[in-house]
Amino acid sequence: MHPTVQTLIDAWHWSYIDMADALDGISPEHLHQRPAPGLISISEQIAHLMRSESSIIGRYIFNEPKTVWAADFMTQFPYGWPPDTLLKPVDPRLEALSIADLRLHLDANHIRLLNRARTLELPPDHHFQDDWSGPAPTLEVRLRFAAYHVAYHVGQIYQTRHLLGEITPDI
Repeated sequence: MHPTVQTLIDAWHWSYIDMADALDGISPEHLHQRPAPGLISISEQIAHLMRSESSIIGRYIFNEPKTVWAADFMTQFPYGWPPDTLLKPVDPRLEALSIADLRLHLDANHIRLLNRARTLELPPDHHFQDDWSGPAPTLEVRLRFAAYHVAYHVGQIYQTRHLLGEITPDI
């Protein structure tokens, strides 16, 4: 495996260590609560992350059909774009899940994609053909986005917890 690809896969995976910290100790009553109009809940943020990661890695790197990359209800519409998520109340299927359940979904999705990514034998500048980005991003760009996207949502989860009145440990 090319060293840059390996480093980016490792960075993407390590962002899940930070995610585990961000979710640790969350108050169950805050998990599905939207902190303010126009802001999604933590459970919706997790579903959005699953949808995005499934698309970025499964769909656009491994060309998985939608029946594979969008098999979990949390990897389906409306979790691709947060404004779509806000069109309706929190999905009752999502509200039925505890933090442990959500983490199982999130981690299983990530590990499935991570295990596939660890088999990549493509250079960082490899271009994919896709239907959404014109000149498709390179493998390096996609892997960077995957890592940065998780890191962004780690910060968003902390911010949501703070908006809901929680005090989180300094890490």
